[in-house]
Amino acid sequence: MKNIQPQGIIALPPIEITYVLVGATASLWGSMRPSFIIKLTFIAFPLIFIAAVGAKLMGFE
Repeated sequence: MKNIQPQGIIALPPIEITYVLVGATASLWGSMRPSFIIKLTFIAFPLIFIAAVGAKLMGFE
């Protein structure tokens, strides 16, 4: 059963997802208010951490 991995849930390795999120945040930096950026950061980083831990537990590396 460990050989079966869900397809399409995590299509990118976690490091590429991090790069995409960092790039999106950087592109939004100039157009958003700083308070929104701070809130987005505090929301996004726990989600990234949870996703990375979940991916590792599910067998993605």
